[in-house]
Amino acid sequence: MAQNDGLHEFFEQKSIHWLEDFDLAATMVMRTLEVIKPGDPELKLTELDHGTAEEREFVSGLYRETVANEAADTKTIADNAPNWDAERIALSDMLLMRMALNEARSFELIPVKVTMNEYIEIAKAYSSPKSTLFINGVLDKLFAVMKQDGTIRKVGRGLLES
Repeated sequence: MAQNDGLHEFFEQKSIHWLEDFDLAATMVMRTLEVIKPGDPELKLTELDHGTAEEREFVSGLYRETVANEAADTKTIADNAPNWDAERIALSDMLLMRMALNEARSFELIPVKVTMNEYIEIAKAYSSPKSTLFINGVLDKLFAVMKQDGTIRKVGRGLLES
């Protein structure tokens, strides 16, 4: 059913952004089908799993920090993106870099390399093909500066780089 051309055409007419929600919708349908009981008169889509309390805390903390540091982080990124005005940097790229900076600063137990890799992977999925190189270059430069000036402090086994 997920590969049905008619279904794809129908939803494309409703919204050009429908494909972004397709995986989520397919997951909800699959979970619903897995828990259906024969003869059950009421069919409802199962609720989405909203993650653990730890995951919700991480997401809300990252969101708060990213919003709170918007002006300073935008300036820092613009200052370290050679030949680019902040206004010319794609919004998705700027947001990903701001989120990465805040994750690196605020979450002491997440290694910088993990943060870098995660945001590069997100950029591969949601940004242009050249964005990954741009984001990688800017973040690499900023993380090096932040480590040197003590803005990034990672503690614990496996977090300190040799």
